[in-house]
Amino acid sequence: MTTTNATIANDLTFGIEIECHIPREVYDRENIVRGGYHNGRVCDALDGWSIQSDSSIRVRGNRVAIEVVSPVLKGRDGIESILRVLAKLKEWRARVNKSCGLHIHVGVADVIAARDHRTILNLVYLTAKFERALYAVSGSKARSHAHYARPLNRVFEQLKTASSWDDLTARANRVGRYHSLNLTNLRSSRLPTVEFRAFAGTTNVTKILGYLQVCLGLVENAKEMKRRPTKACRNTAQHPGRAVDPTGVRRNHDLDLHAGGRPCSSEAGAAGETSDAPCRPPARGVLRQVGRYSSAPCSSRYCSQSEPRTCIRPPT
Repeated sequence: MTTTNATIANDLTFGIEIECHIPREVYDRENIVRGGYHNGRVCDALDGWSIQSDSSIRVRGNRVAIEVVSPVLKGRDGIESILRVLAKLKEWRARVNKSCGLHIHVGVADVIAARDHRTILNLVYLTAKFERALYAVSGSKARSHAHYARPLNRVFEQLKTASSWDDLTARANRVGRYHSLNLTNLRSSRLPTVEFRAFAGTTNVTKILGYLQVCLGLVENAKEMKRRPTKACRNTAQHPGRAVDPTGVRRNHDLDLHAGGRPCSSEAGAAGETSDAPCRPPARGVLRQVGRYSSAPCSSRYCSQSEPRTCIRPPT
């Protein structure tokens, strides 16, 4: 991670919702009081986190379902708070089952203030692209079939063509909150976040911190993407099939790939000019970053002075 990227990640706020269940005897002994849904009661034993009820958590026997919700967290202090709460939940013998989920919020107050729909569309694209991996890290195929965490890919077409902030937030409200990425809070001044809902429930510290890192990375990458050049490649003589970012936001020459996923290095194309000059690979050993997809020297045997090939879009 570069210094700039690390700075962005450290500046992001976040929050966590842990769905689990504990023994009734612990619930009574610790004098735990659950608040209503989205109206939790602050618990001093949990570092100021709140506890609320959630009817979606199914339990059997002498167990009590709880949802543990963090306040706004940030940086090292936020991580240490997570560690303390997870240690207490372990002491309470908290468990999870298939009905439990782990939800991670990442603050985007600056994006909302700027009404920056391009960053959110970047995030929609990244989440949809890597959605199967997000479900897979939970170790349960059932998560992708959960009613409260439906695949974003099912509504991707409805979101990707949004042309403005108001258009995007209206579409997000129409598709609803129960997807792997929940955007309905974009109109909220109380909770200015995006919410990742793809992860299965867990109280494992390694998993939770790993999931958090993934979510922060996705938001950080979405913000960085808009800083890249946006001039379209118009080198139509050499790129008749040039790639277009599925979000419809970025038509960057760096997204134009040759067969095998190699970057096109045509100077004419990079300058947005029409030219008959064939594509030229960069010198071997020179790395060029292709959007956020890969970094590799252009060594395709098809990319040469004598035989330029048609560009292909990045694999999806």
